[in-house]
Amino acid sequence: MVPPRMSTAEYTGDTLELHYYPELAVPQSEYLLYEDDGADPSALELGLYAALRFHGTTEASRVSMQLEVVHDGYTGSPDRAADAVCHPSNHRRTGFRLCG
Repeated sequence: MVPPRMSTAEYTGDTLELHYYPELAVPQSEYLLYEDDGADPSALELGLYAALRFHGTTEASRVSMQLEVVHDGYTGSPDRAADAVCHPSNHRRTGFRLCG
């Protein structure tokens, strides 16, 4: 997610906001975020894209999440920060750490 904007002209992509909803019933979760310049239809085949993998682990007393750059071949991709928000439903909120 990115913070709400009134127009796409205001979008900078400088901050990625990650919302994680861990559940004890799902001890492992993973997501791959793909991004390219939106202009070249051959970006995937040419390797001109960025890919980030999010991996979450949920245990009875611990929730963790890792962020990994899987592919960084997208020329002109923005340098960005990542903010993490954890929404544990079955856990006491004792802290959250994003490693990546």
